[in-house]
Amino acid sequence: MPPWTLIVLGIAILLIVMLDVIWSTLSPTGAGPLANHVTTIGWRTFRALHHYLQSHRLLKINVIVILLLTSSLWIFLLWTGWLVIFISSETAVIDEATGEPAGFADRVYFVSMALFTLGTGDFVAGTPGWRITMSLASLTGLTMITLVITYLLPIIGASMDRRQLALGIWGLGDSPESILKNGWHNDSFNRLEDQLHQLALLLTLHAERHLAYPVLQFFHASDPRADLSPRLANLDDTATILEHGIKKGSRPSTTTLRTLRESIDAYLRRVETFHVTQVEEVPPQPNFEDLRQSGIPLREIPTIQRAFDEAADRRQLIYKIMRADGWNWGE
Repeated sequence: MPPWTLIVLGIAILLIVMLDVIWSTLSPTGAGPLANHVTTIGWRTFRALHHYLQSHRLLKINVIVILLLTSSLWIFLLWTGWLVIFISSETAVIDEATGEPAGFADRVYFVSMALFTLGTGDFVAGTPGWRITMSLASLTGLTMITLVITYLLPIIGASMDRRQLALGIWGLGDSPESILKNGWHNDSFNRLEDQLHQLALLLTLHAERHLAYPVLQFFHASDPRADLSPRLANLDDTATILEHGIKKGSRPSTTTLRTLRESIDAYLRRVETFHVTQVEEVPPQPNFEDLRQSGIPLREIPTIQRAFDEAADRRQLIYKIMRADGWNWGE
């Protein structure tokens, strides 16, 4: 193969991987094509294993594996691109002691040293032009390590915030009925209203993070109390009851309910395209009679049931997200 062909091929590989890294780490609109492809394959593989093994602990480690595979792919392609360039010429790498052209294995060693240690060991670039090229390789290696760290740290922080958000919703109650019962205090939902407003703001922030880091969708907690998708199902049903099932004068303010609904819808828009499983059934409606017996001022139950029927598409979407995340409605 002519030397210029190898140089062009190496440059093409480098451009592809650097574009993907920059897109994934610095763009606010999601991962690059390579990172997205690795994420998709990794998630589908773990979902298939979960289907057969029914292990939530298995799903819990999937993002760790996905992030490691993504970072490893970037580093491997960067290393491959520079290696292709440095094997294009006999004078690109020479033995410092003898001046003889380095062999293939020695060039692999040389590129690794140049990228990740800023040193070259017993081998050096053979001409001034190749020494400049080696400096560029060292620069891209340093840049790659910095960007990978830039990519990983915000995701880890956002995953902890996701868990905190889920636990915050669970703290209100483990079902829509219990959330409403716990929030009904001194004949009002005032205390619950403040909590829902704070959760709405946090959910909106988390939805925007999903836009920048789509891999957040695949973080999974083995405990349903700490996983967002089952908690979101309870929060959405609670919002529907508050909006359409509580008598006027007792329900939270229209502003709070609208903010909560918009935050849920914003999150659903971010995640609904991520490998959602096909689910035909609509989840069961909450126990409205139980709420009435607890003293909560409900409207007529048929009216509330109609509101839930009208929200069937959204509730089915949330159920699909739950199923894609490895949960059943009963869990």
